Amino acid sequence: MKRPFVNSLIFLLFFQCINEDFIDDYVDPSLCITNPILSIREGLSYQFQAQFFDESGTKVNDADLNWSANPPSAISISDDGTITTLSPGNVMVKVTTQGLQGETISTELHFTITPLLIADDQTTTTETTTPTSETTTSTTDSSTSTTDNGIVVMDQFFEGQVRSTSSYLLRGNFRYEYNGEHIILSLDGSYRADRALPGLYVYLTNNPNTPMGGYEIGRVTVFEGEHQYSIPSSIALKDYKYILYWCKPFSVKVGDAQLFED
Repeated sequence: MKRPFVNSLIFLLFFQCINEDFIDDYVDPSLCITNPILSIREGLSYQFQAQFFDESGTKVNDADLNWSANPPSAISISDDGTITTLSPGNVMVKVTTQGLQGETISTELHFTITPLLIADDQTTTTETTTPTSETTTSTTDSSTSTTDNGIVVMDQFFEGQVRSTSSYLLRGNFRYEYNGEHIILSLDGSYRADRALPGLYVYLTNNPNTPMGGYEIGRVTVFEGEHQYSIPSSIALKDYKYILYWCKPFSVKVGDAQLFED
């Protein structure tokens, strides 16, 4: 007599978890410069780095990247993304690649070349800096900056809101930042998640519709209030674009948050 009741309960949970959700593996391909700068001193060199994510959200490690810079009188750029600053002014660096359908994917970065002030008895030298994305990534929310050898970069962190994409309660403000050793994902006191979910997991992913190819942070065990997740040091700040909450027993999306825009 108990079996029909159990089967009905499982069906009900499955139906509620699905709601109107569906899995869509396609995402718009994207390209981002992972170590952008705000300004750089005249006479320096600096190597930009970029990441391409294809139509499934997969990171393409061997993408064919094409770099350009303007105006040529103020800045030059090599095939590997290394710039040489020639004169002060506002400049632009652009990187492009091709999607699977042959469409052009591109992103631009605008920054300033600052004048070089030297004494009469000094000479200029050209320095090349190739920082990692963890130490130089700019963010949409940071308003502070740091200076390193004539290069000004923004402190790195992302802030936003987790939203529900299902009939279940899920909300809260997050902060995603590199603390000098690894990344910390923090949820504040506004965070709430429905305890009725039959197996809720949280992921980092480049496709907000599926955890495939993403990083599983772990099972959700905190359903209210402040808490943190520590991300392994092997993951860089811009390796993943989304936070994904996933109903694992039924493979259904529950909610998400976007970390950064291209």
